[in-house]
Amino acid sequence: MNRNVKLNTGFSLIELLVGIAIVAILASVAFSSYSNSMQKSRRTDAKSTLLQIAALQEKQYFQNNVYTTDIQNLFGSTDSTDGFYDITVTVDESDTGCQGDGSCFVLTATADATSPQFDDTACRSFTLANTGLQQAFDSTGAEDKEGVCW
Repeated sequence: MNRNVKLNTGFSLIELLVGIAIVAILASVAFSSYSNSMQKSRRTDAKSTLLQIAALQEKQYFQNNVYTTDIQNLFGSTDSTDGFYDITVTVDESDTGCQGDGSCFVLTATADATSPQFDDTACRSFTLANTGLQQAFDSTGAEDKEGVCW
């Protein structure tokens, strides 16, 4: 008996499309996790730069008995070390609670609008005061009360 039975050895179009859909879903989940991890790792750029400038501010205070607002002269740049954040300093009374005589400072690192870190809406800016107070704020300006950012 001779049978002419043709065996299908490939994939059907439906099976192929299901496989592609599964791969696409896994890729989107992996990319989202990767993006979140990158944002978290870039936050160290802000934190380390603020700590570095705070140390320079203390050196400035030790030598001149006053903190400076000139980050460019003190640190060499108004950008963070890796360039993901813009750094500013305030020494006046309204923002620091001091007497406006340069005896206090608040450093702020805000995600640069042109950097990929600007997409980090949960931890958009960081502050560090001369008292050691560390705060973080989201894109709406709400404070990070849980301490996730620092």
